[in-house]
Amino acid sequence: PAEGPPLLAVKRYFPRARQESCLQHIVALESIRQLPIQLHDHYGRLPAVMALELDVLPVVDFEFYCRLFGQRQYVDGSAAIMTVRGLKSAWEIEQMEKTADMSRRTFEYMRSVIRPGLSEMEFAGMYETAARKMGHGAKLRTRHFQAEAYPWHVLSGENGGLVGCSNLRSAARGLRRLFPAAPGTASCGKMSPSWSTSVRF
Repeated sequence: PAEGPPLLAVKRYFPRARQESCLQHIVALESIRQLPIQLHDHYGRLPAVMALELDVLPVVDFEFYCRLFGQRQYVDGSAAIMTVRGLKSAWEIEQMEKTADMSRRTFEYMRSVIRPGLSEMEFAGMYETAARKMGHGAKLRTRHFQAEAYPWHVLSGENGGLVGCSNLRSAARGLRRLFPAAPGTASCGKMSPSWSTSVRF
């Protein structure tokens, strides 16, 4: 709410949310259609104005919530959410510093093992394994609806200049046409001094 403590409504999985969330007020939803009831029970009324992440929320979901809550004022809350996320706590800053150190250690490992003859995929598999052992979660959250980024990119030779379906400077061929991005079978032996790699934590 604009004022007062927040309410977290969880459809899956309530016991885990109870265990992991720092919020005090958490309720279980058997169906998303119970949400108006839960909000009314908790706050004594339904909000007159509802802010949604309209920059990423699919139209079909927006229309569903409009039907679910009825006649209200719906506004775009994206800017407010991003402003809040831009304010980092001491704990968040500490995690960013740990992440930067993991990135440094990963690149040091990459420099120590790269050699001519390795394919992009072989090399990516080597440093992905090393990064995972350091604590990398293998996925990156992005500001898209329920989407995650693929963090293991190493591109060499002509493959390093191909654009494609992803929002990256270069997409490469990948291993299959079904996923035309990320490492493929090109040899790292063809890498120039300007070879491109991206390791993102």
